[in-house]
Amino acid sequence: MRGMAAQREVLSALFGADHPYANGGEPVPWTWQNITRFDLLDFARKHYVGKNATLAIVGVVDPAQVRKLVETYFAGIPAGAPSDAIPPVRPVRPGAIGLVIPDSPAATDVALGWPAGAYSGDQLAARLVAARMLDRRLHIVRESLAASYHVEASLLALSGGGVYLARGSIDGGRVEEAIRAMRKQAAGLAAGERLEADFVRARREVIHEIVAGATASAELARSIEALARAGNPDEQRRLLVEAVAGVTVAEVREVLARDLHGDREAIVVAGERPFLEKVFAAAGVTNRTLRRGEVARAAH
Repeated sequence: MRGMAAQREVLSALFGADHPYANGGEPVPWTWQNITRFDLLDFARKHYVGKNATLAIVGVVDPAQVRKLVETYFAGIPAGAPSDAIPPVRPVRPGAIGLVIPDSPAATDVALGWPAGAYSGDQLAARLVAARMLDRRLHIVRESLAASYHVEASLLALSGGGVYLARGSIDGGRVEEAIRAMRKQAAGLAAGERLEADFVRARREVIHEIVAGATASAELARSIEALARAGNPDEQRRLLVEAVAGVTVAEVREVLARDLHGDREAIVVAGERPFLEKVFAAAGVTNRTLRRGEVARAAH
C-alpha cells in the first residue's frame, strides 16, 4: 500500500490531485468506508452503457453469425451517454513530497516521476525506448549500490499524456545515496551521455516484448490501448513494432532532453519526519512544509 501511495503522490504532483489520471483506482481505507451499494449502482448505470463499450472479436468467424450473437446478447444494454472526456493535462509544478508515516520500516518506498506529455504514435515509440533506457540505467541502484532488490522505470502511457515512473523499495540506510544515484542516471540520459549502446539494446528489448510478450507487459498493453483510443487503425501491435523499429537515436535523444529535465521532476519518499528532513536536505531540497498532518511537501 505504501508503494502505491508513493506512486499516487507522483501522479498527483504531475497531473494535479483532482485529475482522473492521478487516481489509479487502487482501494484505500477511506474509499472502502464511504462507498455504498447505491454509489456502485449509480456508477454502473452511468458508465456501463453501450456508448462507452467496445467489443472486439478475434478468430476465424462467420460475420453474419457473429452479428446475430452480438445482437442476441448485447442488444439489451442501454445506449446511455458517453462518459465525460478526460480533461486536458495541466502539469503541476514538480518538487519533492514526503509521505509522513508513524514508523520506520526497514525499506523505504521511493518514487520519481517526469511528465511525458501527449504524443503521437512516433512519439510513443521514442518514449517507450527512452523509458527502457531509464530502466536499464536505474539498475545501478541494485547492481552497484546494493541498496534495493528491485528498482524499475516504465512509461505510464495515457491518451492525454503520460509519465515516466521510477519506483522501488530502498534500504532505509541507503535512501539518500540511492536517490542521488537515480537522479544522476536520469540527468545523464537527459544530457545525452552514452546513449548509442543503451539505445540499441533498449529498442531491441521493446520490440521483443511487443512481438513475444506484449500481453504480459502492463506498460506496452497500456501503450497499445492508448494508440487505439487515439483513433489509429487496427493492428496496433504491428504498427507499434514498425514505429519502434524505425525510431532513431536522435529522436530518443530529443525526447530524453525534453522529458527528463530536472525542472520537471517529482520525487516522493515515505518515512518519519526527521528521516524525511534528512533525506531532502541531502538531496538539496528546501522549503519543506507539512500538509494535512500526513504529507510533507518540499520544492527545489
